[in-house]
Amino acid sequence: VKKKREYLFISFLRHITNRKQAENLIKTFNAKLEEAQRLANIGNWEMDMATNKVQWSNEMFNIYGYGNERFEVNFQKAIERMLPEDIENTTTRMKNNMEDAMKAFKEKNTLEFESPAAIYTLVWPDGSKKIVRGIGKIILNTNGQVSKMIGTVQDITEQEKAENVIRTINVNLAEAQSLAHIGSWEWDIATNLIEWSDELYRIYGLSKEDLEANYENYLKLIHPGDREYVNEMVQKAYQDHQAFNFFHRII
Repeated sequence: VKKKREYLFISFLRHITNRKQAENLIKTFNAKLEEAQRLANIGNWEMDMATNKVQWSNEMFNIYGYGNERFEVNFQKAIERMLPEDIENTTTRMKNNMEDAMKAFKEKNTLEFESPAAIYTLVWPDGSKKIVRGIGKIILNTNGQVSKMIGTVQDITEQEKAENVIRTINVNLAEAQSLAHIGSWEWDIATNLIEWSDELYRIYGLSKEDLEANYENYLKLIHPGDREYVNEMVQKAYQDHQAFNFFHRII
């Protein structure tokens, strides 16, 4: 007698809609964060002190000149493209910051310690140099030991170049003013503060410590016989939105 076989099928269904939604939100957030970092030339990193492993965002690889190359990062790899003096300074600064963080924990039970910003130079394989600004934070565990460090690095090369150009222009302008005995000034009418060039202070025989540069104090330096005339000329120029040109004596 043949017996009929019986089969039992068991299946499980799991509602994962919320999890999928959460995963999609995370993916969207990470994509937007990555794009924002790319536009701002800012990368972020995290270092596990127990393993010495460092996690880099994609923009960190770009800032350090690795492009699409990806690899496991450690502290030695993170500093190998710095200038020799910056490697030494970074190592010393990192040690001092950790000591300060542990000291802050003992005194105030602080679990997070902000490290001062630092500027250093990276050298790419093609010899080009990138100036970057790094900001970090030290995280301690409840025993007061450093568990990890996190931070950001921003490529400020173009910003530094622009600032150097401005500094050069200002030096050249100051030199030209000194040679021609011409001073310059800028008056912020909203705050009533006036910014004088160094040569203008020299023309008036004053130093920056001698004078709070505002309009009233400027008028006091004008010869009494010319003071009303100068004030009228300045007020008229302000009201008519026109340039002015006049001579006056100083005291």
